[in-house]
Amino acid sequence: MNLFFLILLSVSSGFVFERSIPTTGAQVDVDELGNVYFVQSRRVEKRDATGKLLFQTADLNFGEITNLDLTNPLMPFLYYREQSKLVFFDNTLSQQGQALDLFEKGFLQVEYVCGSRGDSFWLWDARMSELVRVDRQFETLSSTGNLGVLLGLTLSPSQLFERGSSVYLIDKENGVLVFDVYGNYRTRLLIKSPYPMKVFDESLIYVSDDQLHILDRGWVEEESVNLPEKDWQAFSFWRGRLYLAGKADTRVFRFSETVKN
Repeated sequence: MNLFFLILLSVSSGFVFERSIPTTGAQVDVDELGNVYFVQSRRVEKRDATGKLLFQTADLNFGEITNLDLTNPLMPFLYYREQSKLVFFDNTLSQQGQALDLFEKGFLQVEYVCGSRGDSFWLWDARMSELVRVDRQFETLSSTGNLGVLLGLTLSPSQLFERGSSVYLIDKENGVLVFDVYGNYRTRLLIKSPYPMKVFDESLIYVSDDQLHILDRGWVEEESVNLPEKDWQAFSFWRGRLYLAGKADTRVFRFSETVKN
């Protein structure tokens, strides 16, 4: 099993407060165009970089939202694990067509879904303990096989996403499993976080022990910096800006650093 060691850098860095956005959410994410999305239990808000409300979804009757996927900012989608439903939207958060039922497609225990290049999708099939890549018609293109058997791990992932040249399967107990975009296993990163991880410019961003950690695209060098606040419930990081969603609002900070060897 290929495990990477991290080189810790001495970093002189800090966050500068920029503005407050008058909303919050259990999930916060930023698309590649800089729009900020807030998932609030059963609805989603889309705001521009200044915090101005652009669009929002109506309350849908599929229960709690499991995850919002922004792989394609022109076609975001929501996954509802309890109902095994996928709901697609356009860039104005207007629903496109009827909700898609994965049970009807033959996938009986899908816990997470994310977008993939070429208008396709990755599914985490918990029943088979495998990653499956499907096309737009949800026909299987490839699969990893049973990862529990192949890697000797008992997996219970909490996140799945594709960014750049890698697919990330996040497991709070086993760390981060990394695959290429064809589903070939690459490595396991022994890092853990109680919060959802992010990727920007192929650097893995995560929070642990009140610090923001930035692991470079080679998974060798890591920078760490103290968070500017402790009272928050969700975070995102995009182009040097940190979004901390609290109980009343979301505070935006600019990240600056000077790295010392």
